[in-house]
Amino acid sequence: MEVPYYVRAAWELAREYATRNPARIAQERGIKLLYLPFRSIYGVGAYLADCKLIAVNSNLEEEEQNLVIAHELAHFELHPEFSVYFVLSHSLFYTRWEYEANMFAAALRIGEDLARYEPAIRELAAGRVDKFIKALGARIEDN
Repeated sequence: MEVPYYVRAAWELAREYATRNPARIAQERGIKLLYLPFRSIYGVGAYLADCKLIAVNSNLEEEEQNLVIAHELAHFELHPEFSVYFVLSHSLFYTRWEYEANMFAAALRIGEDLARYEPAIRELAAGRVDKFIKALGARIEDN
């Protein structure tokens, strides 16, 4: 089975930086991280002039924050041609971009063991982001 480009991109990034920690990777790539107490969103990625920024809900657990950062990092890596901001909220996401960002986040955090969990992860990635983050957050350890 061929590995999708968004999964390969996550694995290559993890190898390049010798970590699966998205906060470290984002900082190494010059992306500013900001932690704010959002009420209804998990995080947002934005281009501000020449600066890339990821703002993360400070009320989330650490692993949930890492998944949000990985998701937003995916947008910068996979969809750089779009100079808009991306909002990760509790709402349903069925767009290709959101699915790819969710799968990238899972591949980055889980690593090459992704195949073991793939059917469940694909289903979660295609549905509600809050369930995806909660389900994955319970299974991941930092590298």
